[in-house]
Amino acid sequence: MSEPSPGSNKQHWIKLERAQLDEVIAGHERFLNRVSGGTRALLQFHDLSELDLRRVNLSDADLTAVLLNRATMDGANLSGTNLFAADMRVARLVRADLSEADLRGACMRGADLTEAKLSGIDAREGRITQYGKPEFNAGTGRTDFSCVMAARAELTGAKLGNINALNTDFTDAVMREVDLEKADLRNSVLDGADLSGSDLSQSDLGGASLRATNLSGAKLNEANVAETDFTGAILDPDALNNA
Repeated sequence: MSEPSPGSNKQHWIKLERAQLDEVIAGHERFLNRVSGGTRALLQFHDLSELDLRRVNLSDADLTAVLLNRATMDGANLSGTNLFAADMRVARLVRADLSEADLRGACMRGADLTEAKLSGIDAREGRITQYGKPEFNAGTGRTDFSCVMAARAELTGAKLGNINALNTDFTDAVMREVDLEKADLRNSVLDGADLSGSDLSQSDLGGASLRATNLSGAKLNEANVAETDFTGAILDPDALNNA
């Protein structure tokens, strides 16, 4: 029996009218600007799926377990936002700013993060279960970045340990000093990416493409590099000795 998708029990999520949501967003902008009457956006367990939220400013808002699947958020400011256990499958976040956001347990499967700012994000494991509601779940446990488009994204200092990133496109991404320990990167494309100083210990790079990738100072201890393409990659002399 397959595990239910995040956000599959929609009766637990709150749906706002668009006018109500716009009022919350406006109040949050006043809060950020320290204007009288401003209120921080608290949108935990809200259903914002499929909405047009381009260039919205929800930085530092609380969007715990929010549904944002298939939402359009190009250019949105989500820096420092709490997106713990959020469902953002197939969301469009081109050039969005998610720097320092909490994405633990989030499902980003199939999202478009092209040229997004993701530096310092925390995408370690996380799940929410409400006591006395065994049918309720939010979060995937292991953060899911599979099939994500993240070409030219900025991920410096991101915490991506144990992340599921199968078939993900990180072409030309800046990924310096990233924690990718035990990450599943099978069949992903990291061509031209800058992974200098990153920790890929015990990661699974089977079938991945790292052509012309900068891996100077990167740790690859016990990593699976079966059928990994390192053509033109910058590697320390002994980098693959313990892989």
